[in-house]
Amino acid sequence: LQVNMVASALFTLPFFALGPFEFASLLVDGSVSAAQMGSGPAAPFLKHLLWVDAIKNCLITYWCHIAQGWTAKVQKQVIVGFVAMWASLLPLFKFANPVAGSNALPPPVIAYCAVTWTAYALALVEKPKKKRAAAKKK
Repeated sequence: LQVNMVASALFTLPFFALGPFEFASLLVDGSVSAAQMGSGPAAPFLKHLLWVDAIKNCLITYWCHIAQGWTAKVQKQVIVGFVAMWASLLPLFKFANPVAGSNALPPPVIAYCAVTWTAYALALVEKPKKKRAAAKKK
């Protein structure tokens, strides 16, 4: 979850640094420009959705931060939830891709999934550490 917290924070920073439309142009690998996204009658709706997504990413970063204090069992449940979320989202790139005629994953999505899923896999197979017995007081 520490890795996901850092990756999520780094993934969200460009949104706030560049603005919603510039950030979104990165997600479609530059095939649709920020100017194109920011014009037309659907632009306000798209901007709204991009802000909702950015706030969702901030919430994921927060969950990853606070979950570090939870038990290993609960942390694994959080990880399973994040994997299920991504497993639900990835088919959208085939059936509802943001770039017409493409079913490729954008490079930022590939990088995010590769880093976080590798960390998840390692965390899910990790054996719980045995707690040391408390020292007896004399």
